[in-house]
This record gives sequence, structure tokens and C-alpha cells, in this order.
Amino acid sequence: MGGLTMADFFSEAMGGGLKSLSPEQLEELLLRASAMREDQLRLIDNPTACKFCGSTAIVKYGKTTGGIPRMHCKDCNATFTYGQAHEFANKPLSKDAATALVIGLVENKSIRELADTMGVCESTAHRYKILMMDILAQRLADDLSEKDKDGNFVFNFNGDTQLDEYYTHLSFKGKRDPEFFIFVLERFPNHHSSREERKEYLIKNGLLSRVEAIPGYFDLLCENTDKRSKGISMDQVCTLVGVDEHGQLLVDAVSVGGLESEDALESLTGRFNSNVLMITDSHGTYPFVAEMENVKHLQIDASKHVKGGRSLSAVNSIHSEMEKFMPKSEEREVATKYLPQYWALFIWRWQHKGELFSTRVEAMRKLLVEEWERYNPDYDEIKRRPFTINTKGRFKNTDV
Repeated sequence: MGGLTMADFFSEAMGGGLKSLSPEQLEELLLRASAMREDQLRLIDNPTACKFCGSTAIVKYGKTTGGIPRMHCKDCNATFTYGQAHEFANKPLSKDAATALVIGLVENKSIRELADTMGVCESTAHRYKILMMDILAQRLADDLSEKDKDGNFVFNFNGDTQLDEYYTHLSFKGKRDPEFFIFVLERFPNHHSSREERKEYLIKNGLLSRVEAIPGYFDLLCENTDKRSKGISMDQVCTLVGVDEHGQLLVDAVSVGGLESEDALESLTGRFNSNVLMITDSHGTYPFVAEMENVKHLQIDASKHVKGGRSLSAVNSIHSEMEKFMPKSEEREVATKYLPQYWALFIWRWQHKGELFSTRVEAMRKLLVEEWERYNPDYDEIKRRPFTINTKGRFKNTDV
């Protein structure tokens, strides 16, 4: 710490160093300090003798189903519990790490930042972030599927409702199947590799002779890899975004490529009250949806921005927030198979925006703790799940 003792650091903090922190940083400091203190107290609470016979011949004896530690006495053969379980007790996390995880979700920290604050490696931080976001995604799916006594969706749009699409790059980050990239996606997995590195990749995986047997195929692979198309293409994932005048938000990854009628209907059918005015751009899918759902429809030409006093400003604002939410670097982009989890976190943060930092942290913690046993997320199972989007025949939904 640059020669400072802990006593010096404490004196500096108490002498005014804390004044330079923002309100949110102070709240995070308090939450983290409280969690660390609980961890210390749990260690202090470790028993040194049997609570029944007083023998010191005791050993650790696992944990209860609730995650509370147990001891076993070798003399009287008794078992007893001690200490407290943290929120996610069947996972090897300290109270401090669990608190850092919850705070990291609320703040949407990067995997690297999350690993640093949790005190774990990046792969572990990624695993925990996916697990927790999956709880949010499953809870969101339950909320979206809930119906009232008349069979109508509880979540539906009311009044002026703006709809538009948001596009992200199709990403198979983490997939280790060279043949899938070379002969299905027809590109290399690394967008920033050189031609020499790409040939080495083919040689290493025994694919060079097969590629060279197809005239011009190596050049096509390089071209497809380099172009990283920014327009709407089959290398893009379409997410349908809808928000009504009351702030109800739908963010649903629906397909690769452009939005088509069947995908829009699958996402939107039954989601409109009779008083809805659907406001969209000039995309040809939306008139069909409006007709099928029997709602009023206002289309705004891209060159005009406003029509009849109405615009797409609300949904465009959400697009801007989505842009900020997602990692900017291609190296850190989100794997498409995890889009439902990331959009669930985005929606949660949208629903709780404007609340005090401590209130958001407590709301996130409460939700995750309450739903942990109910959903019992499993990382390996999440990884194996097929794509939920329409792949339009470009690849199989199981190619994750």
C-alpha cells in the first residue's frame, strides 16, 4: 500500500479521505464492510469444543441443506451446527463475495471488475453472473407467461406503445468447434487474426486440405471474417423492443437477420390492450402485427421522426441505454446464447432506475435469495440449452 500501514490508511480515511467518495461509493463501502464483518464473525464463531460433552475432539462435518456448517464430536458421536449461512449457501462464496456479486449485478460491472471485487478468477465471476442473471431471466419468463382468470396475459401494453428492433452481433464466444465455424458459419472464429494465423488454425485442426480443395474458399472465409457487417444481415441478432406510455418494457431476442412477421407475432401476440396505439417505423412487419392484434397503428417515416405529435423517442432512448449496457469490445461481447440472461438484467435495472443505490442492492439480493431454491440454476445446464431465437436455417438451435 505504498508504505502505508493499515493504521495510517485508517487514519487517512477517518481524517477526510472518505469525503472524496461519491454517495454510491460510500454505500458500496458500507455494504462490503458489513459483509466482511459477518465473515469475520463467522470465523470467530468456529467452535473449539463439543457443545454436548465438552470434548475438543471435534471435526468439520459438512453443511446442512441450508448451507449452515456442522461439526462432529469423535467422543460422544454428536453432531451440531454453528455460524450462519450466506445467501447462496450451497455455493462456495463468502458473505463478502456474495455481496460483491449482488452489487456487481446492480452496477452491471464487467466480468473483470466483478472478479476483482469478488476476489475470484474471471471464469468464476462469469459463472456466477450467468447463474444469477438466469434467475432473473426465469423469473421474467414466468411473469411474461402469467395469465389472469380470463386467460389474458397479465403483462400487456397500454396506451401509446413504441416498438422497434435492436441489433447485436451474432456471437459464438466460448464455442470450440472448428468445423462449425469453417463449414457452417463460413468464417474464422477470430475476427482480428492475420491470414498466416488463419492458415495455422486450419492446419492445427486438420482442415486445411478440405478448405484448399474448394476453389477460392479460403479467400471467402477471410472475406466473411473481415467484413463484420454492420448492416442487418444473418450475422446480426434481432431483439424486439417495446415500451408503453407507462414504462412497461419488453426486450426479446427473436431471430438472426431482419425481423419477420412470425417472430414478431410470437413475441407480441396477446400483449396489447384494446386502447393501444402502436407506434413504429416504416418496417413492413408492423402493419401485419397491428392487423392481427386488432390495434391502431401509426407508422413514422425515418426521414420525419415525428408524426401527429408522436415519435419514437422513448424506444430510441432505450436503445441508447442498451448500447451502454452491452460491452463495447468485440473481445468481450456477449455470447448470443446468453442474451436472454443479459436482457433480463437490463430490464431489472430499467425497472429499478431512480431508486437509491442501497434500495436497489437490497431488492436484487432479496429477489435472488428468495428465488435461489425455486429455480436452482445450473451453469452446465444453462450452457447446453439450445438457442431460443429463430436461426432461419443458418445453423441448428442446438449449435451453442
